[in-house]
Amino acid sequence: MNQVRAEALGVKLVWVASLLVSLALLLLPFVFRLDGKPHADWQQFLGRFHPFVVHLPVGLILLVPVLELAGRTRPALREAATFVLGLSVFSCLLAATLGYLLAYGSGDAGAGVSRHMWSGLALTLAVSLCPLFRGSSGGLRGAYPYLLACVVLLLALTAHQGGSLTHGDTYLSEYLPAPLKGLAGGRRLQARAPDFPDSFYARHIYPIFNAKCVVCHGEQKVKGGLRVDSYDLLMRGGTSGAVIIPGKPERSILLERITLPPDHKKFMPGEGKPPLMPEEIAWIRAWIAQGASPELKSLEGVVVPEEYPKLPEP
Repeated sequence: MNQVRAEALGVKLVWVASLLVSLALLLLPFVFRLDGKPHADWQQFLGRFHPFVVHLPVGLILLVPVLELAGRTRPALREAATFVLGLSVFSCLLAATLGYLLAYGSGDAGAGVSRHMWSGLALTLAVSLCPLFRGSSGGLRGAYPYLLACVVLLLALTAHQGGSLTHGDTYLSEYLPAPLKGLAGGRRLQARAPDFPDSFYARHIYPIFNAKCVVCHGEQKVKGGLRVDSYDLLMRGGTSGAVIIPGKPERSILLERITLPPDHKKFMPGEGKPPLMPEEIAWIRAWIAQGASPELKSLEGVVVPEEYPKLPEP
């Protein structure tokens, strides 16, 4: 009997410790704010394990309600649910920690990053509460199935937001049939329409940034404090200062980054995304050399096929 009590006490202590760690995670955004500035390399190194580890809580959390339902007829499966739920707590704590290290270390910020961060932290806290509700009696025990349902919904929301940061907002909706696209009401991730739609910037430079750069340097995700989803924000630069110096391509950080060797850690676009084509780099170089103006309709010595790149549909 004493051994049983000791084991029960040990289990409760583990759950309480998990809950305290989850609450500590909620304080992270206030102590270490996502300021859009890159930090230590070791943080980025550990943080890059987040995409690998994050699949663990996804599978484990989805398995818990299956085991709980099946355990109504096979009690042994309910014991398995206890074990899997414990693994879910641990894996959520690990994934949330690595995810924050990734964002903080690499200088990620933006509305999409913030939403993904807070939903992930809320998911971790909710999963940590599940064992406490499950092991209680009375009202808390009765609320456990509803809490578990909320966990699954939070998981779906967090996973969708993470996928949108990696692949863009249209990753799931891009190939939906037209009637379903209308119901989904998804917003295309793209730069704001230029003020001078007939200019060289609007017809040729803007589409390059929209296709290759805005996923990491737009409203949803802002790496290094740089946004390229409007001309004004582009010229404002990021945490490293101005990225475009009109008339001086050799001093423009943006041109330097897109022409680095692909294996260089500062090469852009990063994270395995396709590099700019040689003609795209040439157009950006010529545009900067001739003033980087949003108004000029053509540039001297620059030949661009009329059909490429096309301005995205609004």
